[in-house]
Amino acid sequence: MHGIASGIGFIFFILNPLWAIRIAEFKDLRYFNIALLFLAVLTFVLFIASENKNSGILRYSGLFQRLNLIILYGHLILNYAWMIR
Repeated sequence: MHGIASGIGFIFFILNPLWAIRIAEFKDLRYFNIALLFLAVLTFVLFIASENKNSGILRYSGLFQRLNLIILYGHLILNYAWMIR
């Protein structure tokens, strides 16, 4: 149950850069939000694919999860800072 709920939460969290692309106040950050959306999806897929892998680059499951969170929280902080400037 926890895995399913956290997966759904991550998917909605990943959609934040997609929604920010359509917001008029963030039009100057549109390409940056697109890049962050791509990086967030990539790190999320790598995190999901790395579950129970013990060799190669996919053995770093925690690294991909942390990179994903850094990208997503960085996106929220950047857009908030852009909005209050």
